Amino acid sequence: MEENRDTITYDENWQTVCESEVPVILDKDEADAEPSAEPKPFEPPRQLLLTAQLVVCVLIALAAFVLKSVGGDIYQTARNWYITSLNNTAIFDGREHFDLGILTEKATADEV
Repeated sequence: MEENRDTITYDENWQTVCESEVPVILDKDEADAEPSAEPKPFEPPRQLLLTAQLVVCVLIALAAFVLKSVGGDIYQTARNWYITSLNNTAIFDGREHFDLGILTEKATADEV
């Protein structure tokens, strides 16, 4: 078993490889030559959705802070609306007696 590890068995039509199969990032000639232009600075990928969510959250927090600092009826109205809406679900489950007929009232018979 040990002797099999020291020998390499080739197929019948085996030929040497002229070109390297390993990708070459930079040729030797290009490595020796000086770069003609300044290298581009690295720009990280922009995460537009994450940035938009962050901006919206900051704006909502700022509006809540302003409402709380102003106080009065506007704050109490917003606070009461928030407390009553806190446990509402965003998924239609039929408990809120929502009539879906308003979505199809202008539809023709073949569209319904």
